[in-house]
Amino acid sequence: LLDTCARRATGLEGLLVLARGLSSLRGEAAVLDAVIDRALMEAAHRVVSCLSLRQLQLGAPALGEVWNRPGVDGELLSVSLREALAASLDAGFDVGVAATFAGVVEALA
Repeated sequence: LLDTCARRATGLEGLLVLARGLSSLRGEAAVLDAVIDRALMEAAHRVVSCLSLRQLQLGAPALGEVWNRPGVDGELLSVSLREALAASLDAGFDVGVAATFAGVVEALA
């Protein structure tokens, strides 16, 4: 059931809704926490790595809230951000791409 809900999360707002919903289940049992954390991280990786830098910048407040949730691995999520940057670099690197990525990182700091 958790995996199904996690797969349905689309976009950063959908990811935030998922994170908020799952946080109410955390703490019930250590085994459940591990399953919740895995489902949330898989959804976060899937969503973040598919978004453009502009979409990440626009959704940075939601991403920041997800980033700070218990059970979210910030290092693993940063890998997804690097993948999004790498995908943007394939289209060409310029001042606009650098500024947009900096805006995403700044919003998360």
